[in-house]
Amino acid sequence: RDGQTGPHCQGNPHCYESSSYPRECKSDCRDRLKDGLIMDKMFVRVPVAVKAKVTEDLKMKIIGDVQDTIKKMDLELEHFEFQAKKALAQAAGDLSVLPALRSQIDAERSKRQAAKAEAEARLKRAEALEIGAEIGHGTLERTVEIGIGTDLDALARAEILTEDGKIIAFRD
Repeated sequence: RDGQTGPHCQGNPHCYESSSYPRECKSDCRDRLKDGLIMDKMFVRVPVAVKAKVTEDLKMKIIGDVQDTIKKMDLELEHFEFQAKKALAQAAGDLSVLPALRSQIDAERSKRQAAKAEAEARLKRAEALEIGAEIGHGTLERTVEIGIGTDLDALARAEILTEDGKIIAFRD
């Protein structure tokens, strides 16, 4: 046969445990399970949330990283403004492209300013972090064996808690 469950199983590889299925189907499924033709378990990869307990060091690192990002954005914005002035000066003689170029420059300027505003908002959130609070710090994967009856919701709730880069707890 094709490795599937018996004709009366309705896709349930554990039909042999039920009293409502015919004896020949139960026997057939037991044989298939024993021969490895029906799976009753498998290994899957599930995500695991990693959380970090906020310490003074972590808070200062986050603040420093965001401040560095903002400084880099300021330099890039300054360079962009220089290039924009240069492009506008070169296009000043051609009135047909000047409005489109200004529009394009304004759109890019707005995009960069919005990104900087978001970084500044992240900085304020970082400065407001309370010591001892838990924050999301990424996702890892783990391989688990699941079988009939496994609680998938419990698998999805798994977390790893870290403090200063070291694991301090596993949670389910």
